[in-house]
Order: sequence, then C-alpha cells, then structure tokens
Amino acid sequence: MIIDIVLGYAVGRGGLESVLTIVSQELRKLGHHVRLFFCIPPAYSEWEKNLPETYCIDIGHTKSFNGELEVIRYSLGYRKLMEVLGEPDVVIATHEPILSLICNLALCHLGNERPPIVSWLHGPPEAYPEPRLIRYSDSHLAISKSVAEKIKSYVNTEKTPIYYVGNPVEIEGVSRLNRSSENLELLYVGRLDNHQKRLDILFDALNKLSGKWRLKIIGEGQDKVALQNLAIKLGISQNISWLGWKENPWKEVRTASLLLLSSDYEGFGLVLVEALGRGIPVVSTKCEGPDEIIKEGVNGWLYPRGDSQALSKILQNIIDGKIVLPSEEVCIESVKSYSVNSVVRRMEKILLDII
Repeated sequence: MIIDIVLGYAVGRGGLESVLTIVSQELRKLGHHVRLFFCIPPAYSEWEKNLPETYCIDIGHTKSFNGELEVIRYSLGYRKLMEVLGEPDVVIATHEPILSLICNLALCHLGNERPPIVSWLHGPPEAYPEPRLIRYSDSHLAISKSVAEKIKSYVNTEKTPIYYVGNPVEIEGVSRLNRSSENLELLYVGRLDNHQKRLDILFDALNKLSGKWRLKIIGEGQDKVALQNLAIKLGISQNISWLGWKENPWKEVRTASLLLLSSDYEGFGLVLVEALGRGIPVVSTKCEGPDEIIKEGVNGWLYPRGDSQALSKILQNIIDGKIVLPSEEVCIESVKSYSVNSVVRRMEKILLDII
C-alpha cells in the first residue's frame, strides 16, 4: 500500500523524529511505499537522509499554522503534490491535530474516493493548539492507552475508531549498560525545555540528597543556560556533566544506575523504554505514558508531578540501600512489547484493516 505521513514541523532531533524514522523504514521493509510530507522543512536537514522519501509542502514559505491562510496553503500544496505523485491508499496525519484538517481539505475533492485519514498524535491532544481538529480524521492511532482515553473526549467513538499501537523502540540487540558500584550514577536524556521537562524539580530534589551521586545530562534546549545557572545557585553544579545533544546518546553512556524523567506531561516517554531495554531502571513523574511503562517497584518508581520532596525521598532511599534496584533482566523483560517489530506489525495490520 502507499502510505503518506503528513506532518507540520519537526526539528530533526528528538523522540518524534526517531519514531518517524523507525516506522517509515520498517513499513518500507515490509513492502509498502512510504512518503513523508513536511509542511515546513526540518531545521536539521540531515535527518531527511534517514527517511525513505520526503517532500516539502511549503509553497507559501510560511512558518506558522495559525490562521486560515496557512492551512489553505498547506492543503493546496499537498494536493498539488498528489496530482503529480499519485494518491495514497491511506494518509497518516501526524504530530498535531491541525494536520487532520489540512489533510482533509487536501483530499475532500475526491468525495467517496477519498483515502482514509488516520491521526497519529505523539502526545495528549490538549498539549497542542486546537485539539478538536483531530475530528477531521476518520480514525486514530494512540501511542498510549492514556492518550487513547484523551482522544475519546474529542471524537465520536461510535463512528471514529481509536487503535492502541504503542511506540516502537529499538531495543533488540542493544548492549546492556554497566552499573556503578560506588556512586549513584543518574542520567537525563532529553530536551532542555523546562516548561515541559521540569528539570528545576529534578535539581531541587538533588539538592536535598545526602551521599554520593552524579548526573549526566544529554540534550540541548532553550533553557540550558538558565538551568546551568540554577544548578550553580543550588550548589550542585559540580555533580552535573552537561554533554550536549548527541546523535546517538546511548553511545555516550558507559555506566548508569538510574534514568530520571521529571516532565509535567509526556505523550509516551520513549527514553524510559530505551533505558529499560538496556537494563537500567527508571524514575519518572506519574503522568500519562510513563504510568503505563513503569511498574511501581518492579522496573522503577513514579512520583507525583512537581513533587521534588517525593523524588528526593526515592533517590535517598536508593543511596541508603533501603531500596534495591531491580535486575537488568527484569527491566529488559518489562518493555519487550515495545519492540520495533511488535509495534510496526501492529500498525501495519491496523492500516490494512482500515483500508
């Protein structure tokens, strides 16, 4: 089948980009023709080299989705490209709810011959502008069960199917990470965006600890300088290593005791599965996505969002030996359902059923 994946804007570095790369490559290996359409070109064009087939819709050279004019431009741009390339069997409107509207407008002239449109959000609908616009898709792929529940509040579930697919993570054949026998080696991998990721909560928790610990931060973002200054202010900067953005962050890590995620919200929590698949337990805020991945006391721990005291207590108990870290085998076994083969096969079956 011909599968079009249409998205607005992706930087070219991050979890969304990793998932799009994995899914498009794997669907292609299964014999499908996969085309990706960007409304706006990614900032890091190198990412496109990893994708099977890409096109840019941006005929109007706009950098926004806010307004009727931009939506019409992108819709017409996608329609014109289809006139040249041919129509797909199914369209996946991904990343933001407004892409469902853009794809619907681009295809509406086909009437009853219009291919089905499937939304594929990478976070809860309310995390994006105009979440109600996902109604312009005929069905929906949900990356987590909690996201599926959120989608239900915006669509007519009697007419619009919602399918749970999960998120594919490359955990087959990856090397296990060693654990430090001395210090508590903590790890954070992700954007330095404090609005969502709340590293200020993490730093406040670390400031309360007694004992030896170190934190490696892999990632870049607009709040890096502010967070570095906060670490200095709290007197913990000497325990933190800022490694910057890395193409493959796991190649930069030799030892780790625990991966930390302090976000106020997550659509899924890809990095949690990546860590668990390497035998490393995790601690995260109790929010949608992580609360499905983490089994309390089995492969990690959850704490209430914004509660630095609760996070600090978990970490202190680990330092003091009151909490024993789960084995590598238990961590790895807990995330096997997120393997690339499992998720992509599930997605393929859903798309074929929809067609």
